[in-house]
Amino acid sequence: MKRIYMMLGMIGALATGAYAQKTADLEMTFLQPVNGQNFANLNAGDTFKIFVVIKNNGPAAVTATDTIKITTEGFASDGTDDYNITYTLNSPAIAANSSDTVYLAVRQGQSFGNSSVGPVTARFPTNSNDTLIAYVRGIDGSGVPFTDAGYDPTQDPPVDVAGNNIDFAAFSFGTQTGLKDLFGTKKEALNVYPNPTTGKLTFKYNFENTTGSVRITDIAGRVVLTQEYGKQSGVKEISLDVSSLNNGMYFVELTAGDKQAVSKITVQK
Repeated sequence: MKRIYMMLGMIGALATGAYAQKTADLEMTFLQPVNGQNFANLNAGDTFKIFVVIKNNGPAAVTATDTIKITTEGFASDGTDDYNITYTLNSPAIAANSSDTVYLAVRQGQSFGNSSVGPVTARFPTNSNDTLIAYVRGIDGSGVPFTDAGYDPTQDPPVDVAGNNIDFAAFSFGTQTGLKDLFGTKKEALNVYPNPTTGKLTFKYNFENTTGSVRITDIAGRVVLTQEYGKQSGVKEISLDVSSLNNGMYFVELTAGDKQAVSKITVQK
């Protein structure tokens, strides 16, 4: 079943305090955009279509009296790196072990006055790369957050988001002449494995006789691990020990000279 929603930019206050009485494992997956996907450049007023699948892994059903909140980051990368926009799906009604597709329409140049940092404008790049993050959580009809291992309901928006509650996409517009994403630096998609990981990550990268370094940050942007690899040339397979990190979602950022690549990882021991 598909539901269509317009991005309204509503910031909803999430109830804090007592944990949810309802247990429902919500899962977020991008259908569009996805890693490596290319789109035509957007003119002012053009609509960028975002499709996400919300799956309810149960055990409880999401009923019409419940609310699902989705927070997005990444389509206003003009100096507003720390913003987020939260919007609300009312009467979602997703049975256990069922899913629903949500369509979000964001216009190039659309203004959002209700973001976490005040007014922001949707500015998708031209002939460049971009990234998008989205995460989901549920609230029952009494205003109590669901019990869901993927996020911390004492935060709004939740800082500690992990596992299947969050998804990430690195994509491009037009012909890439530069790279730009929500972090405001030059980055491309980095393929790391295994993901989720229990403690060791591996990735391959084609170095151009440059020094390599990796920085890992948590969802709040805090640097939690760094590693230097010295000068590298050609395709190299790099290993990284992340066993010291707590379970959760992180970003891996590789720097190789003036190029950077990024990936979302989940540590799950």
